[in-house]
Amino acid sequence: MGAQVKENASQWDDSSRWYQGCVGTEGHFDHRTLILPNVLAKLQRAQVKTILDVGCGQGILERHIDCDYVGIDGSHELIRHAIRGKKRDTSQYVVADAATTYLEGALFDAIVFILSLQNMERPDEAIREAQRHLQPDGQMIFVLNHPAFRIPRQSGWVVDAGRNVLCRQMHLYMSEEKIPIQTHPSQQQASPITFSQHFSLSKFSAMLQSANLVIATIDEWCSQKESHGLHAKRENRARREFPLFLAITAIAKK
Repeated sequence: MGAQVKENASQWDDSSRWYQGCVGTEGHFDHRTLILPNVLAKLQRAQVKTILDVGCGQGILERHIDCDYVGIDGSHELIRHAIRGKKRDTSQYVVADAATTYLEGALFDAIVFILSLQNMERPDEAIREAQRHLQPDGQMIFVLNHPAFRIPRQSGWVVDAGRNVLCRQMHLYMSEEKIPIQTHPSQQQASPITFSQHFSLSKFSAMLQSANLVIATIDEWCSQKESHGLHAKRENRARREFPLFLAITAIAKK
């Protein structure tokens, strides 16, 4: 494991307690109401029997599936959480860098990156390595914070008072960014930093093409949260109009 990988894994090891508090064993609100139901529906339609979960964190997906499962993550601490909470004795967890060889010879019906690719130092290499483990008729599913509408520290909600509507404000899109995320911003003392990487849809498409993958479907998912009170109408309308999550399903080129 190179110095860059050690540094990245250490960031998530240091942040694991914070992340476990945010996400828990069953996932945060968007995991439970939006992301997992939609991913599971895709897996069920494809009659998937084997799954590789890249950047699995504490193993949230494993607790919701009933097939052979392998999860990999660069963080020892998150993998320890995953092993303690796993649902099936046959499920496997591996501490590994997603961009390097980690399961020589193994092939899977489906490979998923659930809100993980954006946190990887070398996403293009992670995609190429994952493609090596994909069955010829398999599919790869990527769930991302929507790169056109949700970029940490570079996007947010703004009120257009004249029209009484809530708009989505973006400060950049085409620029590639490595954005530091402070895990405990309310604390005065220094807290662990993780990074979120932003890239445009065209850049992501190029990564897939380089890995000999083609896009089969693109899904844009809107938050299921509901506001109540004085500004509920404009807030709920905005949530329906601006998808904060993007899911791309890719398959190997024939």
